[in-house]
Amino acid sequence: MGFSLLKPSVAELPEFQLINWVASVILTAAGFLGLAFVHLKKRRILTWLLLTIALIGCAISTSHGIYGIIYRILQMTGVVGLESETFNISEHAYVLWDLLLFEPWFIIEGLLLGVVGWHYHTKPSNKQIWLILCTIGIITGLVTGLLGVRFA
Repeated sequence: MGFSLLKPSVAELPEFQLINWVASVILTAAGFLGLAFVHLKKRRILTWLLLTIALIGCAISTSHGIYGIIYRILQMTGVVGLESETFNISEHAYVLWDLLLFEPWFIIEGLLLGVVGWHYHTKPSNKQIWLILCTIGIITGLVTGLLGVRFA
């Protein structure tokens, strides 16, 4: 598989290797976040730092996945241009890989980060505040994606 999942022009970029390594480090750190909640639960300052990281991760990952799925569907249907040509499955297989594999994982990661933060809170009012903050963060990520800001 490897580079065959990517758009050919992207696979040839020298920056692609660096982007892969940076993304791998970030995703591995996100995976250890749940363990950090378990082991650092009694340390107040670190807990707030972990909750902040989980909230930001939830917002960015979930909004990225939602935006990516919608954008790829629009590309396949021809609503959004695909390098000034129509969608062809043999030439644009990377669009399907994004739609069916990569973008759903962003949504799963974001939802899991949201669940970790939600389960950390014990008071129902704090859980409601957490859900509101996550929802606001996801909506903010979607709006910035529509405006062309590329962190979400």
